[in-house]
Amino acid sequence: MKELRPEDLDIDKGYVWKGTSQLESLDFTEESDETKDTFLDGLALKARNYNIFVTGLSGSGRRSSVKKWLESYAKREKTPDDWIYVNNFEDPWSPVAISLLPGLGKSLKKDWETMIEEALKSLEGVFLSETYRSKLSELNGEFEKQKKRLWSEITQKAREVEYLLQATPTGIAPIPLWDGKPLTNEIHGTLSSDEKRKIEENGVKARHLAEGYLFRLREYEKDFRTRTEELNRFSAKFAVRSILNEFEQKYQQSEEFLQYKEQVIEDILVQLPNLLAKPELWESLLHRYRINLFVDHSKTVGVPVTFEMNPSFSSLFGKIEFLSKSGYLYTDHTLIKPGAVHLCNGGYLVLDARDVVSNYSLWDTLKKTLYAEKTGVENADTRYGFSSLATLKPQEIPISFKCILIGEPELYDILQELDKDFDKLFRYKVEFDYEIDDSPKNRDQYTRYLASAVSEKGLLPLEADAVREVARYGMRLASSHKKLSSDYSRITDLLIESDHLSRRENLRSIEGKAVQEAIRRKKARTSLEKRKIEEMIQNDVIRIRTSGKQVGQVNALTVLDLPDHSFGIPTRVTATYALGSGNIIDIHREIDMSGKIFKKAILTLESYIESTFSQKFPLSVKGTLAFEQTYGSIEGDSATMAETVALLSVLAKVPVMQGIAITGSMSQLGEAQAVGGINEKVEGFYSVCKMKGLTGFQGVILPKANLDSLVLEDELLKAIEHRRFHIWCVDTLEEVLEIVMKIQVGKRTRGGNYPKGTLYGKVMDNLFQAFSLYNQGEDGLKTRRKERRKDVAEGQELIPIETNESADSE
Repeated sequence: MKELRPEDLDIDKGYVWKGTSQLESLDFTEESDETKDTFLDGLALKARNYNIFVTGLSGSGRRSSVKKWLESYAKREKTPDDWIYVNNFEDPWSPVAISLLPGLGKSLKKDWETMIEEALKSLEGVFLSETYRSKLSELNGEFEKQKKRLWSEITQKAREVEYLLQATPTGIAPIPLWDGKPLTNEIHGTLSSDEKRKIEENGVKARHLAEGYLFRLREYEKDFRTRTEELNRFSAKFAVRSILNEFEQKYQQSEEFLQYKEQVIEDILVQLPNLLAKPELWESLLHRYRINLFVDHSKTVGVPVTFEMNPSFSSLFGKIEFLSKSGYLYTDHTLIKPGAVHLCNGGYLVLDARDVVSNYSLWDTLKKTLYAEKTGVENADTRYGFSSLATLKPQEIPISFKCILIGEPELYDILQELDKDFDKLFRYKVEFDYEIDDSPKNRDQYTRYLASAVSEKGLLPLEADAVREVARYGMRLASSHKKLSSDYSRITDLLIESDHLSRRENLRSIEGKAVQEAIRRKKARTSLEKRKIEEMIQNDVIRIRTSGKQVGQVNALTVLDLPDHSFGIPTRVTATYALGSGNIIDIHREIDMSGKIFKKAILTLESYIESTFSQKFPLSVKGTLAFEQTYGSIEGDSATMAETVALLSVLAKVPVMQGIAITGSMSQLGEAQAVGGINEKVEGFYSVCKMKGLTGFQGVILPKANLDSLVLEDELLKAIEHRRFHIWCVDTLEEVLEIVMKIQVGKRTRGGNYPKGTLYGKVMDNLFQAFSLYNQGEDGLKTRRKERRKDVAEGQELIPIETNESADSE
C-alpha cells in the first residue's frame, strides 16, 4: 500500500521542456521507423495476393504516413502501359482493348484522330480529281460500248426471225414483224394457221434472245461495278494509306495498334459505297474510328498510386455511359469510363476498409478482381441483373496492382474470422501503434512534430510550458504517463484551438495557460450531462455520501463513455445479507441488466468469499449486492473490489469510510488488478467531493498497476500536495480493507480461523453464527461456540490500527 505524493505524479522527471522554435520540425511519418520498414517490405513483396491491410486507430497518422511512404516508393518503379479502347468492327458490342507504351496514349490519340480526319477528307478530293474522273469515264464509256454492241447484235438476230426487240420499263418486249412492219391484229386475223404457227415459233426464239441479252447485260453491269469498286478501293486505299503511313513510321513500336490501323483501312473501304451514296455520313465515320484513351500515364512518374477514400461501384470499377439522341439511349466504345482499379493498374490502390466492406457489391467485386487478375467494365445494375438495357461488354484488361486497405484492428479481426477469402487475399498486415514510449528522445521528437504542425497549419510557435501541456494531453490520451499518444489528429486540433485563443489575446506565441484553457473549453463544450449528474448529487436526488462511515455501503467509480468524451462519477454500492444457502446475488445480474464481464466479476467475488471463509463450514447466508440508483445496463469488472468491501463490511458489521472511493478489478486470490478510465474516475470523485466540501480525509483507492495511468489535472495535484485529497495504490484487497475500515484484516491461523477482533475474525464469527442458526438451531449454536472459542485461542489478539481519524471525526 502506498499513498501517492505529488512527486509520484510528476511528468517532468527532470526533463527540460523546449519550445517549438528551439528544435527543427519533424514529419510525424518519420517517427515510426519500424512501421515504415514493415510497410515498405510489404510493397517490395510482389508475390500474388500479398495485398496489405494497415491497422491503427483513427487519427494515428495511418493515411498520411501511407500516402507519403507510398508516393515516395512508387516513383522508383517502372511506369505501366497505357490502355485504349477502339471500335470492334466485327462485334461493335465488344470494344477492343489495346495496350501502349507508357505515356504514349495521349500523343497517339491526338495524332491518330488528326490523321484519320485528314485521310477521310482526302477521300473527297480523290473522287473529285481529274485522274479519278478520267478513269471512271473510261470505264463508263467502255461499259456503254458493250451495251450498244450487245443490243445491236441481239436486235439483228431478232430481225432474222422477223421480230423486233423493244425496251420497256418492265423489260424487253419482242414484237412480231410482217413484211418488215409490226404485225397488227387485222393482218394477224387474215393469216393461215401455218403462218401463225411460224410466228409463234419465232416468238419463242425472240424471247430467248431477249433473255440472253438481259443475262449478258447483267454480267457486263457486274463487271462494270466490280471494276468501278476496284477503282474506288484502289484510289481510296492509296489516299488513306499515303497519309496513315506517316503515322505508322512514328508509332511502329505499337504493333497491336498498327494491326488495328489496317482494320480501319479495310473498314473505310467497306464503308465507301455508303459514303459515296450518302456524303453526310462522313462525320459519323470519323467518330467510328475515334480512340478512347482509357488509361493515360503521360504525367505519371513511376507507378500510379490511387487513393479512393469514398468509393462507389463506378469510381472503383468504371462505368459505361449512355447518351440520349432523338429519344433513344445509345452508347459506344468512346463512352467507356475507367475506375480506380484500371487507373492504378501496375501500381497501388488505397481504400478505406470500412467503406469497402460495408458495401457488398464493392467488396465482392474487389475480391473477384484480385482473384482473376483481370477486369472489364460493367455497370452495377447490369452486373447484378437490375437492368435489361442492351449494353457493351468491353474486352477485359489484365490487372496487376497491390491493394492497401486501411482500417481499425477490430475490423481486421472480424474479417479474419468471418470472411474465408480475406486471409487468402490480404496476407500482409501493418500495424500503427497508437502511442510511443515517453523518453527524452521521444519528447524531443514530439516537440519537433509540434513544430512541423505549427509550420504546416500556420500557427503561432509553442513556448516550452505549452509543449509540456500538449505532451501531458498526449499522455492522458494514452492513459499513461509513460506513453505519448500518437493520435496526431486530436493533438493538431488542440494546437489549432490554442492558437485561436492566443491570437485573440494578441500574443506572439502559444503559452501553457492557452493550452490549458483550450482543454478546459473543450471539456466545457461537452460536459452538460456531467454537470446535470453532479447537480443531482448535490441536491441529493442521487444519494452519494462523501463523509462519515456506514456499514455495507461503498462508493465505487464508473466511467460514462459518450461519443465525444467520457467522465467519471461515483456510484453507491450497497450490500445486505440474510440466512440462506450460501450464494451471493447481484440484483443487476438477476434481472439481466449486466454484461458478461460483470457477471464474471460477481462469480470471482463469490469464489473469494468461499475460499476465505468456507474452509471449515459452508456458507449459510445469502448476500445481496446492488448498484443503487443505476437504471441502465452495467458492464465491466472495475467495481469488484468495491463490491467485496461492501459485502465484507456488512458481514463483519464494520462501517466503511464514505469519503474514500474504490476502483479496481480483483482476482480470486484477492489481488488488485488494473482497470480503465482511471483519470476520469479519480477526477470525477474529486469533483463531487469538492462540490460537497473537502474534509482532508477523502480520496480514491486504486490498483498499484494503475499508477502509470495517472495523469491528473493541476488542481487535483495541488489538492494532493496540500493533503486535501488522497490517492492510495494497493496490491491486495486486504490493503483496501485496512484503509477504509481502519481495522486489521487478520491472518488465518493453522487451525483455519482468524484472530478475534480482526475484520476477518468478525466475519468468521458472524458467518459461523449464521451457519449454526441455519443448520442446527439454538442448541447446536452453543456447542459450536465452545469449539470455536477453543480454535480462536490458538490465534493472537490483534490491536486495532491506529488512525488519525475516528468514527466521529467527519
